[in-house]
Amino acid sequence: MEKGHILFYRFILVSSFLHQTGCYMRKILTSLIFWALLPFSSFAQSKPMDPIDSIWFETGRLKLSNADSFLIVCKIGLKMAQESGRPKKIAMFNSRLANAYVMKGYLDDAVPHALAALEYYDSAGIKPMVAFLTAFVGGILFDKGDSVGGLRYYWKAIDIAQRNNDTMTAANSLFNLGRGYLEDGKLDSAYYYYQESLKWPMMKSSPDPKLAATMDSTFYIRAVYAMCKIRAKKGVEPDPQPIYNSTMEWARRENDRALMMEVSSDLAGFLIDKGRYREALPLLDTAISLEREYAGWVSSALFL
Repeated sequence: MEKGHILFYRFILVSSFLHQTGCYMRKILTSLIFWALLPFSSFAQSKPMDPIDSIWFETGRLKLSNADSFLIVCKIGLKMAQESGRPKKIAMFNSRLANAYVMKGYLDDAVPHALAALEYYDSAGIKPMVAFLTAFVGGILFDKGDSVGGLRYYWKAIDIAQRNNDTMTAANSLFNLGRGYLEDGKLDSAYYYYQESLKWPMMKSSPDPKLAATMDSTFYIRAVYAMCKIRAKKGVEPDPQPIYNSTMEWARRENDRALMMEVSSDLAGFLIDKGRYREALPLLDTAISLEREYAGWVSSALFL
């Protein structure tokens, strides 16, 4: 019994980080969308690099290594863009500065910059970026604990994306809508939107087929896994372990460490419920070890 109590305590320790992991996954999935949308940016054309472009690419280097410097250089880049009076560059640095604030956890500071970038792209009629940034704002609001606002922006993003056949943002937004409803405990709505996300293959609207294939695979695995967990919560999935095992196999093959952490914790909880403590112990150790890497993952998140 004492061993069971220890395992249960460790399970709670890991589970307390899963909401944070959900926020992280929104960032990683958003990163895939952003790189797919790069052809819509002003840097898609080949031309000599000016000082503002140099600052932009410097921020790209820093966000992989130093979140503090990344934030400072983003501010410098935005100031230079504003002084040069170049609206598109201002919008791009606003979006990247919003990213920098999110990485530092300053969500209140991130919102106005994300909205400023959104306003520019909306006025310019660049629909893929409008849909993407609308979903990005939704993700920030969710991370702030504003699920109502987050859902509202995701709905807007879905509407824009579907009207423009932007399958990438539609799938991303529907998936995150499912996650939002799941976090609110609305299992039926969550299940529905995870299902809907699978109807929008990203390959159709991506300028990069290889990246789109990766995104399709990632969304498919995560949506199917989330739907399995919902069925288990509702008691209609008598044995979720095969899905846990197959998802873990995929996560290991793709080195998807966030998903490995989530599945390890979920499977450990399932085994503990069955009284199979010996099998649960190594999974808990894995989940706790991966959780310790969490801060590093966030500091190197690739989006905007």
